[in-house]
Amino acid sequence: MSEAVPAVLATLKDESAMIRSTAVKALREIDIDPEIAVPALTEALKDENKAVRSVAVEALEKIKTAEAVHALEEYRQRSNKF
Repeated sequence: MSEAVPAVLATLKDESAMIRSTAVKALREIDIDPEIAVPALTEALKDENKAVRSVAVEALEKIKTAEAVHALEEYRQRSNKF
């Protein structure tokens, strides 16, 4: 695992939506184990900021594991309820 990954994961909790969004984009682009990325990105789907959620969707779509697909399905079901 890259030395940058823990720092990127930590920034997912930052106050700034722009920083959280950038962290999600970084997770989308770096070579990271899906077992680490998917839970973090699944949490990002619950972010209060729509841009963060949108980038998390893109990242999970890129990963394409069963867990990523499941997280996206649940997110889309929750989103359609509103």
